[in-house]
Amino acid sequence: MPTLFRRLGTTSHCSPLQRRLRASGLGDAESLMRLAVQRGCGYYRDAVQGEVLDPGKNTISNDELSIALLHGGQEWSPALI
Repeated sequence: MPTLFRRLGTTSHCSPLQRRLRASGLGDAESLMRLAVQRGCGYYRDAVQGEVLDPGKNTISNDELSIALLHGGQEWSPALI
């Protein structure tokens, strides 16, 4: 599945936030959606099931989680928007 950047025809890059997410075990969109649901975001509740290890809000804030879900480097998925 192509990334949003690729679908838009722009250059993809790996941001420092993406690197930190991958280091925390949250490298894919599905794990980010699971974390959002665990933290109280009901929007993704129908798209994913299960849980993921929450690294804590000091490591990944809710604002950073939101940015990561909308980041163009993620696999293209209308469910993320």
